[in-house]
Amino acid sequence: MEARSSKRKREFSPGTVASSISLPIAVPPPPLAETEPGVPHSKTPPPLTSDNDSTSKSSCRSPPTPSQTRSDQNTFTMRDERDILDLYATDYQPVWAAGIEFPGVIPEEISQYLYEDGEQVSLFIGPLSSLFWLEGVEELEELIRDPAYVLTDEYRSIPQGSPRLWIVSILFEEGKIPATFMDKIYEEPVRRQASALSYASSIPPNLTTTPTQNRIQDVFPFARLQSFPPTISCVKTKLKGKKNNRDENYVDLMNTFINSLGGNLLYKGLSRPSIVSLASLFAPLVSSYTLQNEFGPGLYATSSLKYALDYAGPDGVILIFKDVDFRPLVKIDLAGEDWRTTVDYWTGATVSNVSERVPALWERSDILQGQISVKDLRSKQRVPGPDSQVVGVSYAGLNAFASALHMIIWLDSSR
Repeated sequence: MEARSSKRKREFSPGTVASSISLPIAVPPPPLAETEPGVPHSKTPPPLTSDNDSTSKSSCRSPPTPSQTRSDQNTFTMRDERDILDLYATDYQPVWAAGIEFPGVIPEEISQYLYEDGEQVSLFIGPLSSLFWLEGVEELEELIRDPAYVLTDEYRSIPQGSPRLWIVSILFEEGKIPATFMDKIYEEPVRRQASALSYASSIPPNLTTTPTQNRIQDVFPFARLQSFPPTISCVKTKLKGKKNNRDENYVDLMNTFINSLGGNLLYKGLSRPSIVSLASLFAPLVSSYTLQNEFGPGLYATSSLKYALDYAGPDGVILIFKDVDFRPLVKIDLAGEDWRTTVDYWTGATVSNVSERVPALWERSDILQGQISVKDLRSKQRVPGPDSQVVGVSYAGLNAFASALHMIIWLDSSR
């Protein structure tokens, strides 16, 4: 357990602190040709079908998180994830954690994220300063304290099933964490995503609060038609409630837009800049942090609107897919040992005899389906949760999703 005094230690050298930069967003470094916009420089993971462990030929460890060893003027010292109970022993503001008793009365800033029916989809809910401490990157608090930056100590949620540092990558996409700070975490220069362009973070001006049918290129000028339907229903909606209450907004979305759609629906929550990228190339961005998605790289959707809202955040986008046709595709239902092997491999756990445990048809699969994991914060183990996810992992799988895109909802939390 670390004392609260560690919060004020800064391990980067003079001249690299945020106060030395006069602009709210730092100028990004020169782009790397082989790097996707806005994501850390990709590293090729060990193949799932081969062993790759330096100490044993019978075990394999999945792609690592950002470096935990480098410490110089250009990087942070990456620490291990910290225990939630250790946070409660500091004077950081407490964080709500799934399955852990909250110390004291739950404040309104946290209760706004909780569903009244008791079905919670978040792993953590709390102020960013506390979430950064839990993630082991409290140096990012510099951005909160320095008025030159737009980041505030707002309350945010981290969904179950998300990879480590998910909240950091989302804040980067939202333009709230500069590329220079991402460099310090991921060792190598990163490129700003489309969030560097103001239009990518804005709601398209031709949208109203009434759903209307739009051609994809009328909403996203640089869209490619690919397999999209001729028109897609598009709408913007102002989040309800004084504190953007998650339960109230879930009920409002269901009653106003979704209950009347019928059919089999899947949802995807993402940031506004990400939908601009998807419209141009309907494929997932693959990077060193998306490698840790629990089923590996792919386009993720879920049967749970609650999960989609958690991933979208207060000013994100909800994609709704209707009646996706999986019939001509190779679809794997991950359950039991196949689910455990896949999740362990992609989230960093050691997998013994990995070559013998790869799920059947993996090399030819188009679609993966299985339960979203729920993390037990006491045992540190992921177990299958009650909600499912569907992942497109081939061109055919991605085209099936694109052709079934039925509705796009832009969320707006502004007051």
